[in-house]
Amino acid sequence: MTASNPHANDLRASILASVMRLITRNGYYNITDESVAREAGLSVQELGKFYPSFAQLLAASFGYQLDLWEQERNAEIQKRDGKISAEDYVELLWNGMFRQPEYVASLELLMGARGDLELREAMEQQKDRLLKFRNGVREFIGHSDQTEEERSALVSKVVALLRGLSIQNMVTPEKRRFHDDLVRGLSNSGGISPF
Repeated sequence: MTASNPHANDLRASILASVMRLITRNGYYNITDESVAREAGLSVQELGKFYPSFAQLLAASFGYQLDLWEQERNAEIQKRDGKISAEDYVELLWNGMFRQPEYVASLELLMGARGDLELREAMEQQKDRLLKFRNGVREFIGHSDQTEEERSALVSKVVALLRGLSIQNMVTPEKRRFHDDLVRGLSNSGGISPF
């Protein structure tokens, strides 16, 4: 997004938020460029001016969501003058990210990238953002006397636990179809992250 046109930036943010809402509500396998355009109040042609391909749109929505989480995380840390315990940080991650339906929607995008070459290539452009976010998590979890390997292992365990709780949290009767799509995607892809 460029700073030169605030209206265009707001419209892009609205489009990207629409993608995440639709995935959250309907599942990754059930969205189209037409449904995104309708949700954002645009025509498909107008949507295409911002994102020439559906894969670029989906990847941009993933990056947008990462940016939102990063901003929220940084704001919370700043409120505490950068002093936050590992326990408080994990709670911050849970409440600000993993507990949110957009997290599971992001997982669906990652799974979709495993079976869609164009989406996978577009998601590669988001890899640096994802790694930056993961490295930020690593900074706040663990102890200074731990090796980098030990901290990485701890982060992996915490993220796996929060990921599992997030998916479980989403499985309510009205979200069962959503969960089934997620499980189908996992079984078809052999894992979550294409990175």
